Amino acid sequence: MIRTKALLKELRNSKEFDEIVGLNLSSASEAYGGFSSIAKRVGQTARRIAPPMELAMQMVADKTGMKKVGKWMHEARPDLIIAETIPVGYLCVKSKPKRSAVVVDVHGLTLEQRLRQSRNWSLSARYWKRVQSVALHDSDHVVVVSENMKSYLQEEFGLSNLTVVQNGGYLQSFRARYAQPLRFLFSGIVEYWESPTTLVELSRRLAPKACTVFGTGSLLESILISGSRLEYGGVLGHEEALQVSTQYQVGLLPSSSDITRVVASPIKLFDYWSVGLPVIAAQVGSWADPVARFDAGWLVPPEQFVDTVEAVSSVSEETWIRKAENGVRLIRERFNWPKIVRESLIPSLMSSAG
Repeated sequence: MIRTKALLKELRNSKEFDEIVGLNLSSASEAYGGFSSIAKRVGQTARRIAPPMELAMQMVADKTGMKKVGKWMHEARPDLIIAETIPVGYLCVKSKPKRSAVVVDVHGLTLEQRLRQSRNWSLSARYWKRVQSVALHDSDHVVVVSENMKSYLQEEFGLSNLTVVQNGGYLQSFRARYAQPLRFLFSGIVEYWESPTTLVELSRRLAPKACTVFGTGSLLESILISGSRLEYGGVLGHEEALQVSTQYQVGLLPSSSDITRVVASPIKLFDYWSVGLPVIAAQVGSWADPVARFDAGWLVPPEQFVDTVEAVSSVSEETWIRKAENGVRLIRERFNWPKIVRESLIPSLMSSAG
């Protein structure tokens, strides 16, 4: 929801549209009836939030639930609806008021991949492809997070009218400081695209508490058990996580070569830079190219990630400051949300509306 909130904020600040709303799986499910009721419907306990794939498929398959989402949107009567993910885009396309324009924002392939990996893929594939087709072809606009994602959707669905709106960040007033021993930070969702095995290996090779993990994810528990020397900082809100990040010296992006990471772009990269953290990033996908091009960290092949972290542990203050300042400069001059929305999203939306 970080990306959606930023897009909404900057679109509202532009005053080009009278009323804008944003929906992701969380907010759509609240309109649908709440996480607890969805969890019961898909066979989960009321205390456990339904996995995103099951939650999404339940919502798009439930006509009663779709009417609830439609009622919510008709009451809001927005000019523009930013729908995060394809299933939410489908809900909006099928339920929106006639005067509302739907923008489907595609910045990951998680739901499709989880569905493919499930035992029910053969039974669900045709229906899922229909959901995708309706969301992508019947929406008013499709926004993607990278050129790689654009190419993927063009090839898979024959789409042509796609706008690349890259991820970014907001420059923060608080900054990280150099200190020895260096402390390393991973903040985000621990899933298969993040190479959990790399985090486990780091825990075995670094000193205790040299690396801290903040966040959640389906693989978090297993890496904390296997990597017992990792420090776990819990789940933080976005603003609190940014502030806590300044207690560290290097941000980690240990990506796998999974297609989601190849075509998508981790927003944590820009969060790290926004507080003055140089990064160590695995060379997976073109999103990581600026790390090396602008000397804002260390860009390495995935198999060299752990060795690089060990080597960076003794980096000089001069080198650290140079890379940290380069990352801050990237947020200030290139990858900040106001600039991104003003220069890429708004012109595209105005053009399609005209």
